[in-house]
Amino acid sequence: MVNKLPKEIKKAWLVKNILDALGTIVGFGIIYFVLKIFVDKNWLHLTLIVWTVLFALVILFDLIQILLIPYIYNFWTYQITGEFVELHKGYIFRKQITIPLARLQTVTLEAGPILRWQNLTEFIFAYCFFK
Repeated sequence: MVNKLPKEIKKAWLVKNILDALGTIVGFGIIYFVLKIFVDKNWLHLTLIVWTVLFALVILFDLIQILLIPYIYNFWTYQITGEFVELHKGYIFRKQITIPLARLQTVTLEAGPILRWQNLTEFIFAYCFFK
């Protein structure tokens, strides 16, 4: 039986992407003021045009990630059987990972502040490919 990730993960992804976008805005704002101070006046106009285009592209990418959260959610599934752990992910390039339980060496649980806010935990598997 294939399981979907908990619905709360969509809220966690949304908050993470919004924080990423805010970090981008702050970072580009700092770069803007540094450019205004240190770039020669003859090059300032061209430099600010390049800066504006890069800023717009990065913000556009952040907004696309936010809009695609429901779509991405539909393509993350997992299945745990008596012999395997199967992970399915990807919405453009599909990826399926099958890990035999006999090969699992370590399972690490991590939860940052955003995941803890939603009572979620991230599983990180370490497994051996060879005998």
